[in-house]
Amino acid sequence: MSDNLKLNSFNQQAVVGMIAPIGPAEVNTIDCVVSPNATTNIVVGDPVKLVDLGDGKNKGKPMIDKITDVTAYNGVVIYNIMKNTYAKNEQISIALQGTFLTLRASEVITAGSSVVFDLTKSGYVKNATDDNINGIAWDRASKVDDIITIQLV
Repeated sequence: MSDNLKLNSFNQQAVVGMIAPIGPAEVNTIDCVVSPNATTNIVVGDPVKLVDLGDGKNKGKPMIDKITDVTAYNGVVIYNIMKNTYAKNEQISIALQGTFLTLRASEVITAGSSVVFDLTKSGYVKNATDDNINGIAWDRASKVDDIITIQLV
C-alpha cells in the first residue's frame, strides 16, 4: 500500500489511517499486540476487536484481531510512517471511539452521514444502511477512493 506522503507544514496530504487535525488535541489511542491466532495480516485503516486468549495469556498489552462483523469493533489501526502491515505478535496502535481519523470512501458519502466499515476493503467506509454505525463522515466523498475524515462512534 503506497500513499506518497508529502510532509508540508502548510498543506499536508491526507493519508489513510492518519489522526485528523480537526479533532481534539488529546487523541484517544492505545498500543496493542496482534493476536498470535490472527489468520491474516492487519493493515492501516483496518477495524479491529479485542480478543481473549484465555488462561491469562493476555497479560500486558491488549490482543487484537481484524473484525468480521461491523457490530463488534473496538478500534481502527492508525497510520505509522515506519510500518503499514502487521503480522502476529507485532505491536500496533489503534484509534478508539471518539477519535477523528482519515479513511477512504467506497462510494459517494455526504458530510454528516453515518458510515460503516466496508469489510471487503482495508481502510474503507461506506454509507450505513441500518442502525449499525461505526462513524460520522465530517467530509464529503464525491467519488470512490476519496479520503475523508471520520469520527469513530
